[in-house]
Amino acid sequence: MEVEVIEHLIRIINGISMMGCKTVITGLRPEIVKLVINSGISFEHVGELKGTLQFALSDYIMENKIQ
Repeated sequence: MEVEVIEHLIRIINGISMMGCKTVITGLRPEIVKLVINSGISFEHVGELKGTLQFALSDYIMENKIQ
């Protein structure tokens, strides 16, 4: 994944956020994480980060059981 693609993805996520939706990013491979860190790009404020889809679904299920 190139830096331009990551920046475009962040713009899409920002647009999704403007529509009132929450973005959950899962399964980032180590080489993508290194590229993001080395390029100075941050996903911190654009969405929630989870290590795997299983973690994201587990959190979602637990969150909805509580409500």
